[in-house]
Amino acid sequence: MAIVGELEGLISNHNLLISRGQIVEAAKVKELIAGYISRRDMLPRLYKAIRDKFEEFLYCAETNFERFNEIINYKHLTQLEFFYPEYFNEFARDLKQSAEKMISLGNYLYAGLLCASSIHTDRKILYNVVEYFLLQKNYADLERVFERLEETRQLKMSYKPQQSLTESFSLISDPEITQNIGKLIFEAYSEETKKLETQLGGYTPAKNAYKLATILTLYLSDLGLITDSSLVSTATLYFKELARRADMDNLDELFEFLEKFKNNPATKRFAGENPEMFNSYMNSPDVRDVLGELMRNLLGKAKFDQAKRLDESLEGIISFTPIFKDHLASLKENRFFIQAIEMAEKLQLKEEITDELKLEAFRKLMDDLGKNPVKASVQRVKKFCTKYRINVQTYPQITEEVISKLEELERQNPEIAWDLSQLYPILNLEKKEEESSTLAMGKLFEPIVFFFSWIFKMFVHLIKAFASRSPQTVPGKTGKSAKAVAGSGTG
Repeated sequence: MAIVGELEGLISNHNLLISRGQIVEAAKVKELIAGYISRRDMLPRLYKAIRDKFEEFLYCAETNFERFNEIINYKHLTQLEFFYPEYFNEFARDLKQSAEKMISLGNYLYAGLLCASSIHTDRKILYNVVEYFLLQKNYADLERVFERLEETRQLKMSYKPQQSLTESFSLISDPEITQNIGKLIFEAYSEETKKLETQLGGYTPAKNAYKLATILTLYLSDLGLITDSSLVSTATLYFKELARRADMDNLDELFEFLEKFKNNPATKRFAGENPEMFNSYMNSPDVRDVLGELMRNLLGKAKFDQAKRLDESLEGIISFTPIFKDHLASLKENRFFIQAIEMAEKLQLKEEITDELKLEAFRKLMDDLGKNPVKASVQRVKKFCTKYRINVQTYPQITEEVISKLEELERQNPEIAWDLSQLYPILNLEKKEEESSTLAMGKLFEPIVFFFSWIFKMFVHLIKAFASRSPQTVPGKTGKSAKAVAGSGTG
């Protein structure tokens, strides 16, 4: 009886995990259940939970695809197929019907993702989906289907026992369908590259050719349909078009391209085996010109963070150091010293932030303070001097000038005198004890003024208190007055 209780507990726990979508954990419990009963007896006991979860997935995916396709958990379908293959010969019919139903409604992406998540979905449907996307030139969804195919393959690889890691899963699982899909994509790639060789070339053909080349080299490399050199050549054309039409406020597409391109094994292989040829593609004069213009525009608009990111993305491929130095020199020449320091900091050109540059920036800030003596200007000086530890004593040629400037500003702008006084310790300056006669006399009479102000306030207070009191009456006269009033009233 104890064994029966343990078995029932395991089955109940297994089914609960399945319902919650914790399929990997449920599969571990399945192994424990197999230690109690035979496989033939176990499968019927687990069938309902597996079937319910499978139907739940199909229902949610079909019903919510248009609104929630980004969060539909295709991993559940892949996990069920991997850990419970015994049931999927039966489920294959449902998968095919679901895919065909959504295709009839014009939703080819659903069918493609379904095929990419389960090898039990008819591979001919996958071929039809690829063909449709190629005809529509919908290369973004085509790429998404292949990304899902690779995710499925990697997921299954991660679930394999350690002793069978030498085995691998094919991407599509049907060699003939794989060959046919590869031919379709290669034909589309050839058409797009022909456009690049004519006046019809430009951004769209370059983008399309690059996306198709990426699929052929990243996901269908075993077919050997294009060379690594072809990928890099196509990528260079697309990169140049991206840089030419880049939006200064949003370079995400450019950075996304660089990330994928650099991580493509074909790119790494070609750069390693043919470094000179790789450099001739990515560092050609026309590419350098377009990128140089882009970088200058970024620097000109003070988008130093974007400039730094672009520089880091192309590290080891293209150097922007000459452009950086030219722009810094231009900023200094035009007295934009603060911006020059900011640029040098953001781009990690620390050697460019010299004492001379900091001194010129400080002088410029002091000039701006003199022209616009407000608290905000004082705060800018204070922030800069604190950050860069400006010690005026180390610059004797300007010490007296700075002190005189501060004193003059204090006299002319008493409303910011306190803020200005905060600069003295920051600049390592001592305030002169000699003060103007007006200020000295004011300080001399401060105690006297305070004393008389206090006397005056007390006097006013006493008058108010006296006035608020009601007039006092003499007891003896009160009665007579009352009688007189009463008598006159009766008369």
